[in-house]
Amino acid sequence: MPSISHLMEIQRGMDQSILDDFSAVKPVTTAELRQLMDAEYERREANWQTLPISLGGETVDVSIGEVPGGTWQELFGNRPARTDADRPYEYDRAAVARDFPVERIRVNDERISQDTWGELFDMLDAEDQTNIEAVMWGLHIGEPQQRAEKLRRERRLQPSEDLAPNEELAPRPVPTRVVGATPPLPLCPRRR
Repeated sequence: MPSISHLMEIQRGMDQSILDDFSAVKPVTTAELRQLMDAEYERREANWQTLPISLGGETVDVSIGEVPGGTWQELFGNRPARTDADRPYEYDRAAVARDFPVERIRVNDERISQDTWGELFDMLDAEDQTNIEAVMWGLHIGEPQQRAEKLRRERRLQPSEDLAPNEELAPRPVPTRVVGATPPLPLCPRRR
């Protein structure tokens, strides 16, 4: 699993126009679509990150699982950035972490209530809170962007059906954002 800082570096260099590279996607049948949806559900259900936190002089493992995109959009869309540190993300990272659905949180492999999670999160050291926030960002922003970039790269390297068998497809350069024109932190897409 790539580190959060590695995911943030990848995100910084990614083009924001992801849809441009997927404009020639072939249509799928309803049955194929169902298979793809089932595969995505299984991928998401298995996508958990565990990190150690310090609590009462002991180390406790907090496991965080990925939630569906709509749930993530609702979480961050209803909690706008309140501090300068949150502005590049465009959401209140602490509020999202505190309100994260406990169905996708385990503490030492045990389920906890939403109230207990909120109380636990609020009493953690700032470093542990930041690490939890980073894992949530990585699961819902960093990793999906990394998967999309991988698919775009693979798509560019595959020969097109329109090309003659011996004709090669020249890979396109990957556009990057201008560093310095935007904050050096990862950005969430704006909710429209």
